[in-house]
Amino acid sequence: MLIGLWIFFAFFVGAVFGAARKIGFFMSFLASLVLSSIIGLIITLFSETNKSIEEKKKIQYIQEGRNCMTSNQFGQVLSYYFNDLS
Repeated sequence: MLIGLWIFFAFFVGAVFGAARKIGFFMSFLASLVLSSIIGLIITLFSETNKSIEEKKKIQYIQEGRNCMTSNQFGQVLSYYFNDLS
């Protein structure tokens, strides 16, 4: 009975919280299974969200595009901005 609850809560942490984060479902589930659900949840919540990673990529593309504009490399500027849009 206790082992079933342990596995259930580990799966819950992985599915609900880990799936939308950089750590992912499997690593979140594994941390919750090996350590405990509470420790796994804490580890998962300290991981970056996928949305923040995408925002950082977009900011990086825009900054690289601006750097290319100052050096008159307009072909690369367009590629950075198109990468930002996708």
